[in-house]
Amino acid sequence: MRRTCPGVRQTVTALKSGEIEEARIIYRNRHRDKGEIWVETALRVTRAPDSGEIDGVVAILRDMTEHKDLQDKLAALATSEA
Repeated sequence: MRRTCPGVRQTVTALKSGEIEEARIIYRNRHRDKGEIWVETALRVTRAPDSGEIDGVVAILRDMTEHKDLQDKLAALATSEA
């Protein structure tokens, strides 16, 4: 059974219901070769041209692991004494 992050679930529900048109979320996910990775997903609803009703969601996912690692290193450097 796959577990989904509550924030991801809430975002998808809001997109499906039309509460929001687009969203960007960052979360950890499992990768079969690399263990856990950080990913960013940009989501946007699509609408039927004739009715304007939501007919789908486009999602673009990218690996953010290296970016998050650099962010953590910078945060550690910022709090350490020079």
